[in-house]
Amino acid sequence: MPLSTPLLLTAVLALHAASAAPTPAGEVKAVFLFNFTKFVEWPSASFPAPSSPIIIGVLGADPFGGALEQTVAGETVNGRPLTIKRFKSLEELAPCHILFISASQEERVPEILRRLGRSETLTVADIDGFAMRGGAIQFRADSGRIRFEISREAAERAGLRVSARLLSLASVVRKRIP
Repeated sequence: MPLSTPLLLTAVLALHAASAAPTPAGEVKAVFLFNFTKFVEWPSASFPAPSSPIIIGVLGADPFGGALEQTVAGETVNGRPLTIKRFKSLEELAPCHILFISASQEERVPEILRRLGRSETLTVADIDGFAMRGGAIQFRADSGRIRFEISREAAERAGLRVSARLLSLASVVRKRIP
């Protein structure tokens, strides 16, 4: 791995996070979700075929508008296209590789995480304490910027491998989760 790769990732994430004028948080988070697909490795069994898409799901109230579709339009990661699916409720939830859990679902987080169990899903939310409660990645605001925390244990429990490059950009939650 070239030394410049982590610097490039940092620059790309910072550029999107600090682009001209105040960028709505949903747009910044959409870019982060897209970038997470590049730095997380899913078991091959989580894809039905070599050309199967990486599915990014949104559960609950959608904070992205069209930003998520605009961000992933025409993009591929490791030869896989990206698909967005939205679920209004837990009952509608279908398998996906990344699941953004909206703040509208905060009261149901324990139930959502139980239901996902050890599925190969990277869980992401901007709910306070999400990573400490068993979610994999939590967005948080810090001095007007979007940052993120990663629970390596939650990602590993889901059978996912998070790149050291991504971990180096995050606050890593080390508390043992249930």
